[in-house]
Amino acid sequence: IDRKIDELLRSDPYCKEPVRHKALKVHSETPMNAEIPSHLITNSFLTPINLFYIRHHHPVPFLSEKEAQEFKLTVDLTAYGKGVRVFTLQDLKKLPKSEVVATLQCSGNRRGGFNDVKRTSGTPWGQGAISTAKWGGVKLSELIKLAGVPDPIHAEEVVGIEHVRFHGLDGMMASIGIEK
Repeated sequence: IDRKIDELLRSDPYCKEPVRHKALKVHSETPMNAEIPSHLITNSFLTPINLFYIRHHHPVPFLSEKEAQEFKLTVDLTAYGKGVRVFTLQDLKKLPKSEVVATLQCSGNRRGGFNDVKRTSGTPWGQGAISTAKWGGVKLSELIKLAGVPDPIHAEEVVGIEHVRFHGLDGMMASIGIEK
């Protein structure tokens, strides 16, 4: 079965996309880009998870239950002289969990309205490319300390490490300043 799934994913990387809520206003199916309808935005302070706006550049990574359980987070600190540290999902679940309520917004939110004045490029989002949720997990600062960087300011000012880089399973990459 795993081999057949692999073959299917190679021929159609979007074949395992999750089912989406029918109320979402879909701008594109592949990759999925959809927004919460404007009349539903203020129904709840927290956006229901199935109505959270979706902005993808690639297919949603598909992990089998086994792959999810065997997931490993690699923290590469070779530039800091500390080597590589690997955390299993079980390791991460044992660490203190922090929660924060935050609103995320696509930078193109309300772009569609600009088209009334002058044609723009990109997805013509309405006002629904914005959602609020309670996020939880291990604080990045705690994870970095456990991996071997006790003081991010020292790492930046003395060693010259400026950013923490992230590599997603979908091939996307991002970074934030080490001081954050």
